[in-house]
Amino acid sequence: MKLTLALAALAFTSLSAIAQAQSADVVKIEVSYADLNLSNAAGASTMLARIRAAATQACGGRPAMHDLRTASAYRSCVRTAVRNAVADLNAAQVSALYTARTGDDLRNSRETSITQR
Repeated sequence: MKLTLALAALAFTSLSAIAQAQSADVVKIEVSYADLNLSNAAGASTMLARIRAAATQACGGRPAMHDLRTASAYRSCVRTAVRNAVADLNAAQVSALYTARTGDDLRNSRETSITQR
C-alpha cells in the first residue's frame, strides 16, 4: 500500500535581509507502507521514520544551523508536517509512538481539524 501524505511545508526564499519571505505551500510526497505492519512497534517506528524523512524533504532539507531564523522555521515546518501526516495516517500504533516520543497528543488536534473542515 502507498499513502500520499500532504505535508504542509514552508518554502523558504532568502533574497535579502529586508526581503526575506516565507510562503506556505503544500507538498505531496508518497510514503509507502506496503511492507510494514503498522500494528506492531517495529512497523510503527519504521513508518514514523519514513514520515519524518518525507517531512524533511518537503520542508526543503536541513538548513545551515547558523541561520537561526531559517533553522527555527525549518524545525517548525518539520514538526507540523510530521504531526499532520501522523494524524492523517490514523494508525493507532504510529500515533501512540509519536505521542510517546513527542508528548504531543493527537486526539485533541484531530477533533479540531475535523470541525474546521
